[in-house]
Amino acid sequence: MTTVGVKDSKQQLMQAFQQIIIQRKKLESKIATKQEEAEKAKSQEILQVASAYTVDSIVKGLADLQLEFGSILNGLSEKLAQENSKLDELNRAIEIETQRLQELQQIRVVADTLDILSQEHQEKLKTLEQDTISKRETLEKEVTIRRKEWQKEQAEYEDKFQAYNDLLAKDRQQ
Repeated sequence: MTTVGVKDSKQQLMQAFQQIIIQRKKLESKIATKQEEAEKAKSQEILQVASAYTVDSIVKGLADLQLEFGSILNGLSEKLAQENSKLDELNRAIEIETQRLQELQQIRVVADTLDILSQEHQEKLKTLEQDTISKRETLEKEVTIRRKEWQKEQAEYEDKFQAYNDLLAKDRQQ
């Protein structure tokens, strides 16, 4: 559709008017479908609802929306703070459990070391006991040999002493 200015000529105005009449006739001759009728009805309904709006109701609606948005934001902020607190607690719990795990690992190392040292000690003790038994047996054998030698020497001495005494007694009798 063309727009007509104030200074347009009469002929131009008539042409624009004719075009408007032609367009209107086309619209009237057109058969309205159910969808188009539904759209028209919906358009009318929207127009009625929109005409009921006032500046005050729109401003009040926006203010209510802003308040509701603020309260929703505050609620979300509180929930986020709670979840952040939970996250901090979880991180601290993880840190504590990590330290505990390290302590348990250190205890395990100490226990393994003590076990190894205990085994070594048992082996050394066993070796020492075997050495002691061996040395005792050797000493007992030596003592037995020395006793036998001493007894033999004692017997020889006593025999010699007896022989000397006998000889001395014979010499005295003569």
